[in-house]
Amino acid sequence: MNRLPVVALSLFLCLASLDAEAQDARPKIAPEYFTEYGVLTLKPSGAQIVGTYPHENGKIIGKLKGNVLKGTWRQRDGGGAFVITFSPDFSTFTARYNNAGTPDSWATNWSGMRKPKVQAREYQTFWGVMKCDFEGSQVACEYPLFNGKIMGELKGRALTGLWLQANGGVGNLRMTFAEDFSSFEGTYNDFNFHPDKWIEWSGAIKY
Repeated sequence: MNRLPVVALSLFLCLASLDAEAQDARPKIAPEYFTEYGVLTLKPSGAQIVGTYPHENGKIIGKLKGNVLKGTWRQRDGGGAFVITFSPDFSTFTARYNNAGTPDSWATNWSGMRKPKVQAREYQTFWGVMKCDFEGSQVACEYPLFNGKIMGELKGRALTGLWLQANGGVGNLRMTFAEDFSSFEGTYNDFNFHPDKWIEWSGAIKY
């Protein structure tokens, strides 16, 4: 019996599988981007991409070819055409758009950056369990003492920001996380009682 067709079929299926994996590995449009007009949310709709953003109930509809998305936009105050050009990895974009009444005049003050995924972590601290959301360089935490909240910016493993509580407490804070973010060491002051005195505090991941 000739087994060549079976071998050929197996090879074809293997190549098809590899091609499918390669396609899945290609960069894709992210579901959300930070922009000057709020978070742009993008969803596929058949052969088109539909997007929404909060400014004037904005909406875009377009078709993607390579890394360029072309289509139309509309808001409560007008509409027109747009061209969005994504970076090769779809992490950022630049755009130009016009208004229907002035189709030859293009504005370029629109750009976007992929909205990072939120990473949630919980730390055991002096003030109880502190729940933190890490979203790119932005960090927001909550802890039980007087409904305490922390807001700060992360650069590498160093966080600087503010803390505030329902009892009127407020101040600055500094935190340095371990390499795996399993713990932190830091200091804080209190604007009301000791603005020039920095008190040490720390926390470790809650398992």
